Amino acid sequence: MEEFLKQINNLTNIYFVILIVFIGVFTYFGDAKRFERLGLKKETKIAKGIGLTYMILGPVLYGLSKIAK
Repeated sequence: MEEFLKQINNLTNIYFVILIVFIGVFTYFGDAKRFERLGLKKETKIAKGIGLTYMILGPVLYGLSKIAK
């Protein structure tokens, strides 16, 4: 677990978090809307799930890295 926290600490900074959240927002609002327009219901749900995961995962990893320091 300690090695995992060291890796997260080395990886995360504010720019990384902003990038991950931006990717999540784009996936949730951009890709999901495009899939919805094309009538791809299953892909729309998957894109929304991935988008939400990225939007949550970025700040969580950043918080873990700050706790681990």
